[in-house]
Amino acid sequence: MLSAFTIAGIANFGDFKTEVVMTYENLAYMEEWDEIIKKAEKEPPDDPVSMAALNLALAKRRALSEKMFHFDQGANTLFIGYERRGMTPFITGEPYYQLGLYNFAQMFAMETIESTPDVKYPVRSFKRMAETFIINRQYDIAQKYLQPLSRTLFYRRWANECISLLNDEERINSHPYWGEMRKLRSKYDFYYNYDQLDLALRYLLVSNPGNNTAYEYLMAYYLLNKDFDHFLAGISIARESGYNELPLAWQEAAAYIATRLPQLPPQLAGFTIRDDVKNNIRSYAQLFSAEKQDTTRIKKEFGKTYWYYLHFRE
Repeated sequence: MLSAFTIAGIANFGDFKTEVVMTYENLAYMEEWDEIIKKAEKEPPDDPVSMAALNLALAKRRALSEKMFHFDQGANTLFIGYERRGMTPFITGEPYYQLGLYNFAQMFAMETIESTPDVKYPVRSFKRMAETFIINRQYDIAQKYLQPLSRTLFYRRWANECISLLNDEERINSHPYWGEMRKLRSKYDFYYNYDQLDLALRYLLVSNPGNNTAYEYLMAYYLLNKDFDHFLAGISIARESGYNELPLAWQEAAAYIATRLPQLPPQLAGFTIRDDVKNNIRSYAQLFSAEKQDTTRIKKEFGKTYWYYLHFRE
């Protein structure tokens, strides 16, 4: 009897969707990129927050351009638009931080602190504020966030270690974490514009051509927005970014572009499109152009391709 009531209670009051979202947020916070990918491959996410965490994990593992369309992407699954509703989801600012857009990440952390309910300061946002101020060399302000953290149970050790580094440029720049994070910073100032985030990503790449996460995001941004002109422009730096061959999603986009132009664009010269991709796009074109278009079959056979996203998803 007790088991029956327990099951009924979980069914009626358990919010499994919220639990899934929180799991992805926690994994992203702990930078457990492999665990995020493993979880998504087992049960694909279907909400923007979880998808944003997954895309970030794929990019950090340099797999976004290979596997992104194995999942149900949307135009806004790289970055989540800000909504002032209680606490801002932590994942909203996480891509900005991991890419090197520290001022943007700081903005979202501050918004979370300001909009938190019950005047209870969220520890994660305090930590993020401290991190961004350390990276930006604003040590006096970082101290204001580190001091409260140094009096917490779980963040005391981390905060005290950070306090010991303040104002010591040599130790911070040679630190395995802080030194690497500083290298990702943009050398240029620009305004935040959610509708033109490719501009921010381009500034990051100009500042640090080795920022592979930014490059993965930039190319994914163009594909998700079906912007082939800028996608082809981005291909031009693929080799110097360490891509000797095009990842799968780029090959599918390139194969589609080749069907729409009389000759192959010069940006694709020297890159090979795999035979299986060429064969697949021919099969896709036949199904797509059929007099009685069988969308169920198209989704079944090509639902995990860029072509399906291009024609059937916003």
